Amino acid sequence: MFQAYKQLNDLDRAKENLNLAIKYSPEDRSMRAEYKQLCDLKGAKEKEWQSKMAGFFNGPKLQRIEENDKQETLLREKLKRQTF
Repeated sequence: MFQAYKQLNDLDRAKENLNLAIKYSPEDRSMRAEYKQLCDLKGAKEKEWQSKMAGFFNGPKLQRIEENDKQETLLREKLKRQTF
């Protein structure tokens, strides 16, 4: 089952299923090796995600989004004042 989750890129569920399999068969070294590979893969994916998000939070794209939010807030305040 863990292989299916791994193929679907649901690494948390894959890790849970593999951990359960290891509990039922603790002497199986291949499962332990697979668990280590899965943990390494998950760590690499998390680092990649953090790197991408750091670029987003420090980049001009987020600044444009924040500026648009400010403009929308100002427009809503103006509309509230005009309707009452």
